[in-house]
Amino acid sequence: MNGFELVSLIAAHTPDPANEETGVALDLSDRVRVPGHLSWLAPTSSTITQILGYDLYLDPNETFVANRESFCLIAQTGLANTVTQYDPADFDWGVTYHWVVDVHYKTGGPTDPNVYVGEIDPPWWFRAIGAGPEVDAGDDLVTALEFLPANLAGTVTDATNDVASVAWSIAGYPGDPVAAVMQMIDRGGNDNSAIPDLLRDWIGSDTRSPGDPLILTLSGLPAGDYTWTSYHHDPENQTGQFDATVMDATGSTTTLNIDITDRNLADPNAFTRFIAPIVSDGSDVRLVFHQRASTPTEYAFFVMNGFHLMDDEGGLMNIDFGQPTTPVKAGYQAYLASHEVPATFTPQDFSAFGATVTISVAWGPHALGLINASVTKTNADLYAPTADFTTDYAGTYVIQLEATDSEGSVGSDTLEVAVAEEPCTAAQMVSTWPGFNYYDRDEDCDVDMLDFVPFASQWLEDRSLTGQVED
Repeated sequence: MNGFELVSLIAAHTPDPANEETGVALDLSDRVRVPGHLSWLAPTSSTITQILGYDLYLDPNETFVANRESFCLIAQTGLANTVTQYDPADFDWGVTYHWVVDVHYKTGGPTDPNVYVGEIDPPWWFRAIGAGPEVDAGDDLVTALEFLPANLAGTVTDATNDVASVAWSIAGYPGDPVAAVMQMIDRGGNDNSAIPDLLRDWIGSDTRSPGDPLILTLSGLPAGDYTWTSYHHDPENQTGQFDATVMDATGSTTTLNIDITDRNLADPNAFTRFIAPIVSDGSDVRLVFHQRASTPTEYAFFVMNGFHLMDDEGGLMNIDFGQPTTPVKAGYQAYLASHEVPATFTPQDFSAFGATVTISVAWGPHALGLINASVTKTNADLYAPTADFTTDYAGTYVIQLEATDSEGSVGSDTLEVAVAEEPCTAAQMVSTWPGFNYYDRDEDCDVDMLDFVPFASQWLEDRSLTGQVED
């Protein structure tokens, strides 16, 4: 740059909405902006001695605006020199509007007859927000495995009728983590996230029923024999038991009933431990942690702040996932989070055994491959889409219907499909369930000869009072 030229403005400038802005709200008076509405700034040229007023033109037709036609959607001439904003009527969905603000001014004294016009050329433009699809995925469903597939029917409405695509998907599986139960292992970050984050949170299994496992995967572990030892420095109390399954080159090996009853945490040898051999052939190694059933009054969960992994040659991988306030022992790779906890766990890379070992974590029976579920379109109607949902695993699923219009606006909605193992259980899940028939003595939803035995055993039993009773 050899120099510069500074030109003072003799026309209105800094339009709001900004020139070429898209997605502008339909009612500008409701926008959170300063000063709001259609607005502009006055010219700044030092040669201007007096601003006389403004002319405002706005229309979807750029030619009309460029020609300052009186029949433009907005054609306001002679606006006062103090007016730098204008509140228009509501706009239409997805329409591009062109507009100009011409300023009338003088450069001489009060007696100077010359009046000049500072014009905008070419006109500014902005685009109003698109209508966006409104989606209704349908009502929640209750069914049983033998009644599948479940028939789904949604509706999509759009003010501009330009829906380009719709898609069904499974947004939630049985056993997926939810914030209500994740608080038991989310005491490190306390971010209420339903997804365990090894940067802050402990890992383990919580009080949900067995079958909702946590799966830790080691990728890139060189071929060889290793010994896994877990540990924790959790000062809280634990109780109950857990199972751990190692899935490695030898197959699947499960250790049952690992006790986590309270220990003396002042004794390093009394920490909760799980020790197991691992054989790697270079492919992924997975460790699966299951919480075992506990009494309703107990909290049964396994916590693990880190682990040692040692090979036969004495090489050691020390991982301490830690907490923000927990000192980490010397020699351990510490991942104390000083940043905001991410919404989902990002696999972490560690250098060990002459290789890069990646640790990743997943949760629930779906992550373990126990669930084979799918949702499939059954028609091509963009405004009344239907689909079939199938699965081989009982539980509650969240199904999402998403619609996208030609401008990329997205609308979505979800419904729940509760799937029971068999029809009797499904019937009890319906909100209008009237209860078992009085004669259904074995409560299998079927009154048959099997119910006659308990019914006959009470046949003609006398339950009348035999004397005075104080109640």
